[in-house]
Amino acid sequence: MTSMKIMLTAVLACLFLFTFSTDPTYADTLEKPEAEVLVVYSTNEGKLNSKVRMLDVLLSHFTNNLTFKNAKNVRASDLEDIQYLFYFGTVETELPQRFRNISNSFEGTFVAIGANVEQLGKPFSFVNISTQVEIEQLLNVKKQKRVILPDSNLIYEVTMTEPAATISEALNDHNVYPLLVHRGSSYYFAHNRLNSSFATFLGISLHGIFHSSPDPVHPAYIRLEDVHPMADPEKLMKIGHFLYQKHIPYMIAVIPVFKDPKTHREYHFSDSPEVVKALQYMQSHGGSIIMHGYTHQYRKSETGEGFEFWDVKNNTPIFHAADEKDVKLSQKDFPDKQSYKAYLETLKKFEKKYIDKKLTKGIHELTIEKLYPLAFEAPHYAMSLEGYKRVSNYFSTYVGQLQISNEDWHNVRTSPYLTRPSFLNNMLLLPETIGYVPDDDSQAVERMINKANQQLIIQDGVIGGFYHPYLGMDPFRELIRKMEQIPKIKWINLKNINKTVKAPGVTIQSDSGKINVDSNLTFAPYKINKFGEKITGNIMWILVGASGAAVLLFILNILRISRQTRKSLKTKEMKSYGG
Repeated sequence: MTSMKIMLTAVLACLFLFTFSTDPTYADTLEKPEAEVLVVYSTNEGKLNSKVRMLDVLLSHFTNNLTFKNAKNVRASDLEDIQYLFYFGTVETELPQRFRNISNSFEGTFVAIGANVEQLGKPFSFVNISTQVEIEQLLNVKKQKRVILPDSNLIYEVTMTEPAATISEALNDHNVYPLLVHRGSSYYFAHNRLNSSFATFLGISLHGIFHSSPDPVHPAYIRLEDVHPMADPEKLMKIGHFLYQKHIPYMIAVIPVFKDPKTHREYHFSDSPEVVKALQYMQSHGGSIIMHGYTHQYRKSETGEGFEFWDVKNNTPIFHAADEKDVKLSQKDFPDKQSYKAYLETLKKFEKKYIDKKLTKGIHELTIEKLYPLAFEAPHYAMSLEGYKRVSNYFSTYVGQLQISNEDWHNVRTSPYLTRPSFLNNMLLLPETIGYVPDDDSQAVERMINKANQQLIIQDGVIGGFYHPYLGMDPFRELIRKMEQIPKIKWINLKNINKTVKAPGVTIQSDSGKINVDSNLTFAPYKINKFGEKITGNIMWILVGASGAAVLLFILNILRISRQTRKSLKTKEMKSYGG
């Protein structure tokens, strides 16, 4: 009987490895050509801004060899060995004559986006720009894929003075306008912003521009969001069993600590063994852990509701402790630029230390509970650009959307496909593209599927969304059923993607469906604090008890002395009376 059990276990193990390591899942390597790309930009600030970073998001799907230069700083030597030159005119301006000369003689693939194309010389002599026009729809000519925009947008009205091909178009109620045109190796995109559908439409054509053959599948994932120590283990187990039975790998965005804003009590996973048991089961049956912050809150907000790596009140990175008084200083508050610069450095150092502490504690505590995070997701996708660099020291994979501005957390964008933007310091981005199911929204699943259908425009477009387990099984079943019907969908299994997670004392590596952990951790530092608090509490009670006993003895002694004194006086009185 024992041998039968061993054989059955071996068979089930083989089935499990086959189920979650082969065809039904997607493992990405992002092997890119070694194309050298120079991105030249014109911006109001004169610096690389959020618009240019969105181009970074798109281009990093095709190459890691990206260089960014302000048009004013470009030299002829910058184009040595460059095969692809991109110019992004985010603002209308007069281009420096030196860059005009360089662009006029460039013979590689040249892509111009937005304003100032008429100043780029011979490569774009076929393009004529007159004015800007309002449009409401986008159309890819070859694929005949149409997208209706939620709002009207302005694009540059293009006419071709020489024979050229139109790749995509923009429409309003009256006219059709070229959006992306090309002649030979010169391409022009007539919009100076790359948000939402415009990024998708340019993304479609970048495959052709880079002569890249996209994987004809749609990588997809479902992420279980905001799972913390106070989660319902029964609901987790139900979802875990459901996905395992359907052979669907998935992600679990885990928050290591739940902090009660009213009592200020912290609940760690060591306080919730049943939740840990459920997560361990999920991890070994198709689930992959993502670290979703440490407490998912900053000031007094509840865990899962608040921000953690962005100060929403001041709309800045985390520059001081949550309980410190807000002090807003500007350059005018300092005697010189050097003093102000030194002040800004102290703020940045605080943010770095804050992030390092959070990430280290989170990885440690999860590892001790045998829960191994394979990627990171910032709460509400809010984090500074410097914050991403800190995260890249710990994680090689990032999940979700991206804040692409240090000035405003609302400036959040996503990517249509897997990518490694340079500002993520080579972290692999698994983008969230179809949203989530909110409470009491009967149309949420339908909206998510509509967004998924828009992702089908791109051959390797990612279909990624998330779900809160506390909502129960019914909406979840419907969402998974409809996602399974999407053609050419392949579920992403994080364990199949070669990745590394590092923190002091621990290294986690995954590849080919396996997780390898090298750790010298025995217990988390917070347990020492708890133990110390417990001992301190016990000592305090002992001291209180001892003090109480001493006071009681003192009172009893006073009463004894008082009785003796009264007795002595009474004896004296009796003697006196008797005499």
